[in-house]
Amino acid sequence: MSRKDAPEGARLEQSNKILTNSGRKPKHKTKPEMALEMLLNAGQQGVVKFDTWDQYNDTCLNSTISQLKRKHGIEFIKENVSHTHANDGPTWFRRYSIDPNYLNHAKQVLKQLREAREQ
Repeated sequence: MSRKDAPEGARLEQSNKILTNSGRKPKHKTKPEMALEMLLNAGQQGVVKFDTWDQYNDTCLNSTISQLKRKHGIEFIKENVSHTHANDGPTWFRRYSIDPNYLNHAKQVLKQLREAREQ
């Protein structure tokens, strides 16, 4: 997380964890935590960026998925979904779901994210 993305009055530790002015970690859910909850709840139906925008205003689901894969080792199934845009032309976006072989791992990662936030 960059300094400009940090809440006002927060500072970054060297490990890029945000601390409030009191030195405590924030108690609100992190973006990866919210995405993982949503993905687990969606099951194999999956999630598209419009879902995450409606749920918690995430405009870059692809980046969040990349972060969950890179930092936490969760694999995803990616499906291209076609859509007709406002001028009746074709466009597409991606639907993401957790690879069934990684469901238990994803649940464990979610538990760790929650525990880290609640400490």
